[in-house]
Amino acid sequence: MNYKPATLYSLLTLIPYATMAMSPQKMVNQTIFMPFFVQPTIIVNQNNLVVQAPAAQKQESPYTLFSKETVSPTQAYAHYWTRGAQKNITELSWAAGKNNLARVDQLLKAGHDPRIPDQNGKTALSWAAGNGNEQITNMLLHNPYFTDRSVNPNQKDNQGKTALSWASGNNFTTIVTALLKAGANPNTQDNRGQSPLGWAASKNLSSIVEILLNAGANPNIPGNQGTTPLQWAASYNSIESARLLLGAGANPNLCDQSKQTPLSWASSKGYSEIAHELLTHGANPNFCGEENKTALHWAAGCGHLDIVRLLLAHGADVNACDDFGDTPLIWATRSDSADVVLALLSSGAETSIRNRQGKTALDIAQKPGFEKTKTLSAFTLDRARKNLAQALLISADWSSPASTCI
Repeated sequence: MNYKPATLYSLLTLIPYATMAMSPQKMVNQTIFMPFFVQPTIIVNQNNLVVQAPAAQKQESPYTLFSKETVSPTQAYAHYWTRGAQKNITELSWAAGKNNLARVDQLLKAGHDPRIPDQNGKTALSWAAGNGNEQITNMLLHNPYFTDRSVNPNQKDNQGKTALSWASGNNFTTIVTALLKAGANPNTQDNRGQSPLGWAASKNLSSIVEILLNAGANPNIPGNQGTTPLQWAASYNSIESARLLLGAGANPNLCDQSKQTPLSWASSKGYSEIAHELLTHGANPNFCGEENKTALHWAAGCGHLDIVRLLLAHGADVNACDDFGDTPLIWATRSDSADVVLALLSSGAETSIRNRQGKTALDIAQKPGFEKTKTLSAFTLDRARKNLAQALLISADWSSPASTCI
């Protein structure tokens, strides 16, 4: 059977399964926010930046490039400063990134413009917000010396991120609150379509999620791949964030471009608590995603017994067939998940269903050279149980007193 590699193995890049038979399509892995992250160096010509300082400050350039100076950053971020001599960071951004409040104050007073970005498009506000420095953030939002030079909180860097994105991803609640109060848009999206709410949900930063939702963040805002904050929460097992999102009206049945729902992600990864929350908030256990696979296909194929039982209890079709004619029982057999096979058989899974190759689950379990020993034992045990039940039923019929008619 020729399955799509992207379908069968993409989740291996997120969480490996020793016996995984399948997995949804790859969800873009998120890297959250380190201050002073320097992209490949772009040489910036200072003459291209026309910045006028106040007349009294003409002798001090309001835009300083560290092309010749030796910068001594904090030890934690030193490795980001070793790529070549020219960093193209404004002096104000450098001071904000190093949490140097006194220097930021001096530079603002001298007329340095905080709106000027560095080579990555980041302003001093993004550095301060990403570092969690409340004092510098407020000083940049409300320039005490030049009111017309306060930073726009919605200014984006080259990645499309705003200061709110950086603060949200790094769990700085007071900074997030200050930015929102200053007019930051909670529904801004970066170049990948990711919103601050999506960043926070993926890391289970429930306090940030709550603040953003209360400020009007859209719980159903999709990214470039159709991924919603709830899907990020489900994919990363962010249970508290998932509860907040569902309580705010997040739709549990929205699917991404790979036709996976939050329930599909939770089921494939074994996140039973999130799966339960989704089901109790109306997630459809029989939603057919890519190749017509249901959440039960994912759970069975990945050997997640708790979720298999949960889905069956909520009405999942135990004999649903995907585009290849495979049932959850066939997927569980392929992964040799004996306990899942028993659970499916006990819930009425048909052993006679054949896929498009004409194979039943038992055929697959008995394939020479690829015998599924655990699963074969499960089939044997199930057959013995059914034979015993049939024998007991026959015995009960024989021992029943004959009915009499009056």
